[in-house]
Amino acid sequence: ASDLFEIQAISPAGMAAKIRLYDEGSMGEVEATLRADPRVRAVEPNFLISSPPMPGDGVGDPMMAVLSGEPLYPFQAWHYEMIRLPNAWEITTGSSSVVVAVVDSGTRFDHPDLADNLTNDGYDFVTDNIIPGCISGSVSTAGDGDGPDPDPTTPAKYGMHPTLNCVLTVDRYAGHGLHVSGTVGAVGNNGGGTGVNWQVSVRPVRVMGTTGTGTVWDIALGILYAAGLPVDLGTSTVQASSTAHVINLSLGSATRSETQALAIQAAYAAGSLIVAAAGNESTSLPAYPAAFPEVLSVSAVDPWYSLSPFSNFGSWIDIAAPGGAGGGDLTADIVSTVWDFQENDPDWMGMPGTSMASPHVAGVAALIFAQNPGIPASEVWHRLTDYANPLGSSTLFGAGLVNAFWSLTEGQGFSRDLYVRLVSGVDGSTVSTLAAPDGSFSFGRLDDGNYLLFAGRDERGDGLIGMPGRSWGAYGGSATPTVISVNGGGIYSNSFTIGEPSEQENNGSRATADFLALDGYVNGSLATISDEDWYGVIIPGGETYSFSTVGWMGACGFPAQGNTILELYDVNGGFLASNDDVDSGSLNFCSAISMSLSAGVYYLRVLGSSSNSFRGIDQAAGYYRIQARSPG
Repeated sequence: ASDLFEIQAISPAGMAAKIRLYDEGSMGEVEATLRADPRVRAVEPNFLISSPPMPGDGVGDPMMAVLSGEPLYPFQAWHYEMIRLPNAWEITTGSSSVVVAVVDSGTRFDHPDLADNLTNDGYDFVTDNIIPGCISGSVSTAGDGDGPDPDPTTPAKYGMHPTLNCVLTVDRYAGHGLHVSGTVGAVGNNGGGTGVNWQVSVRPVRVMGTTGTGTVWDIALGILYAAGLPVDLGTSTVQASSTAHVINLSLGSATRSETQALAIQAAYAAGSLIVAAAGNESTSLPAYPAAFPEVLSVSAVDPWYSLSPFSNFGSWIDIAAPGGAGGGDLTADIVSTVWDFQENDPDWMGMPGTSMASPHVAGVAALIFAQNPGIPASEVWHRLTDYANPLGSSTLFGAGLVNAFWSLTEGQGFSRDLYVRLVSGVDGSTVSTLAAPDGSFSFGRLDDGNYLLFAGRDERGDGLIGMPGRSWGAYGGSATPTVISVNGGGIYSNSFTIGEPSEQENNGSRATADFLALDGYVNGSLATISDEDWYGVIIPGGETYSFSTVGWMGACGFPAQGNTILELYDVNGGFLASNDDVDSGSLNFCSAISMSLSAGVYYLRVLGSSSNSFRGIDQAAGYYRIQARSPG
């Protein structure tokens, strides 16, 4: 007992107590008295922790534009394909038996893209305080009329003045925790966007109030609750139904909290994998909880595989994940679920930040748990870091970019068999395709003539080679294959390597065109709007052939992917056909031409399009893959 303070709550699981001073002026005396007690490990104020500030955050900021009525997958394609999620989804799309606790600003149970994946054992730990308005009035940090309760719904969002402790704005589109939850587990394959997991149990734990901040104590309780540990509210004890497999913390502070450290240690000991955002201050100074050793800290990567300009970095970073570029380009943001508080409607929005990177890692961890029931969190940690895609400095990216496919397959991927293909150098037709499991091959009984030699790998025994993204190459190089002349019997020996076939500059004219094999592909890029690439292809003729450009990663015309125009010419340079967009209404800015052709040599010209720039952003330059396909 004390005449200077009262104990409001004790947290046995977190080995901490919350006290309230009767007189703020006695703070120094109380702190000195408690520090002198050998039973007390640390004394600290119950300070505020916030979600990492959004780069350029503000009302009307173009990067915060919502996506009502627009196709969603193109916006998600770049960051999901960057971490090889489409391949991972062929193995698992998640499981409702896996629990991911999102300790954040709460959720909305009436968002149709999240509702089916939300658990009913979430909790709201936000202490209710009154914050004055900058002009008039005041708002409640809890926003729901009380303190801790079993309803983690996000009731509202207010914007704080950057320097004064007052409310400046009423945000229309918001829901930080909702956005994070959507990346972890928005319902998949339902006609809208999707989360890393199509099915998963997302436990919403609300610790951040309507102003985007939460106290050290409230957050510590939320972490303990997420881990399935008992939480003392002062008047009662609450406990979740199970230990979450994964706890996501897209929040942080530059100030280390011992109360938070103890909660983290308890959750880690309980068996949860804890993932946290590194912060958006573009500094190497540690941010907490990300910098705690028990936490998998996540920096952010932009669409060009560089550290996002806002992302924190340092020796304490463990792994990286897509977080967007910021700067106002919606297409380079992370798109996920939000709420329209003005119309009271669900929506989707693009946001940049390490807050958005962290749930990518948490979501991939959940896929690993779904694939491997009973696997310990420590093993999942190693799966994520051991099979990350190295990007460079560990100070920036930790182990590298999280790779969902490699993490699930422990770096093995799908089975890939090697095939060798002999092609006529006269009409481009396939003479023979042979399996070459040990890399050796032999074509027999060939007619005299000129030939081209290609090789590629299939996947899972499907026998298809020359498909974009699969290893492919030619003797002499894909862009400039060497002609092999067979003249009489004998052994014609050749060896070569295959990989990702790339254009060879300078191929900016018909006279300097690169070669494109029928039923093969080449990776190309347009450096500027004035750049153009040419490819020559030999067609056997007599049927309909298809030519197309697609993005290296994700949808055409979106981050790093060129918005192309594709043109077809005959051997003399006569124009035959052109296509700008496959379907601009669905935001598919790839190009495709299908045409009946007679035998001969044809040329394809690829150039950038600025006529269909999206939201005023010129996307003419960028990467593309060009391919030629025979019928069937």
